[in-house]
Amino acid sequence: NTSNPSQFNVQGPWNKGWNFYCNSNKTETVFFLASGYRDGSSAVPCNMGNRAYYWTAGPLDTHSGCYLYFHSGFVDPLNYYYFRGFGFEVRASQE
Repeated sequence: NTSNPSQFNVQGPWNKGWNFYCNSNKTETVFFLASGYRDGSSAVPCNMGNRAYYWTAGPLDTHSGCYLYFHSGFVDPLNYYYFRGFGFEVRASQE
């Protein structure tokens, strides 16, 4: 995780999301929108356009899930949350 923009692995400026590079040559990108999340207890959308939470392919354990988290000044690709019932985004990491 980092708050150093030079380590974000992105192309271009923040646009309510990031264009992350998806190959080592930095010739391909995939856009991840800061789509927020749905609260696990109320299903109310939160932080849309400001923050992003994307579940990764595999869970951490039976209760916790791993996810990518970011906003305009921070990227954390290896975070986890103890409740997988939250409505985080799920999508391909490369299109």
